[in-house]
Amino acid sequence: MNKIKLKLFYIFLILMFLVVVGVCGYYLGKQSNNSLGNNISPTVTQQVVPTIKLVACTADAKQCPDGSWVSRVPPNCEFLPCPQQSLNP
Repeated sequence: MNKIKLKLFYIFLILMFLVVVGVCGYYLGKQSNNSLGNNISPTVTQQVVPTIKLVACTADAKQCPDGSWVSRVPPNCEFLPCPQQSLNP
């Protein structure tokens, strides 16, 4: 019976030792992460991304004197010029 009690006592001591080592390791690891975080300054980089200005023109059309049609075009949404009429009929 004495041997069983001694065996249980050794198991208890080993378990307590493992718990203490685990708790100490946790706190030391947490403390070292905090101290490392204070010494490192984050570097922020900004990228300049060109922006494309999208323009939507109304879908109306203008009839030219020769009977053809022209539409509006970006960026100012002005009508395209009418085609030149040839002098030869």
